[in-house]
Amino acid sequence: MTPIDLTKVASKFKSGWIAIDKKTLKILIHARDFSSVVRKAEGEKNVVLMPASRDFSNIVPVVNE
Repeated sequence: MTPIDLTKVASKFKSGWIAIDKKTLKILIHARDFSSVVRKAEGEKNVVLMPASRDFSNIVPVVNE
């Protein structure tokens, strides 16, 4: 699997959780906590949930196809 740099896409979100569309790599949802992002993303397809961070240096989301 080829790594994808999401820092440009997600850089405006410094905290909370984000839901990213796996195909377009656009952020669909931002929420303060995990349960809120899960609730808001319910029914969405092809979405990856990950914590927002100032630098994303310690975050490696794994996406299964």
